[in-house]
Amino acid sequence: MSRNFYQNLGILRRANLLLMGTKLHEAIAQRKVFLVVIAMDASQKSKKTILNKCKYYDCPIIFYGERQTLSKAIGKNDIVAIGILDQSFASKIYEQLKEVVS
Repeated sequence: MSRNFYQNLGILRRANLLLMGTKLHEAIAQRKVFLVVIAMDASQKSKKTILNKCKYYDCPIIFYGERQTLSKAIGKNDIVAIGILDQSFASKIYEQLKEVVS
């Protein structure tokens, strides 16, 4: 499952359907993000900030993987959280990860 998940992230990145950093925060507030994935080894401050924003704007959130693997999958450095902008991909990934994480 994890290999498929990371491949999907690469596809979403090339299709410009992933957000990270400050753009992620803005898109959550604008309700453009359908799922947020946070690396399990993200700092407590990062987790709290994103978690509070997602709760406030009712955006699904899941904790999965490590920042190094997440970053490598999308071709960036030191990424701790990503937002998925495609609803169908977000639903599919959420269901797959929900089974793995639960």
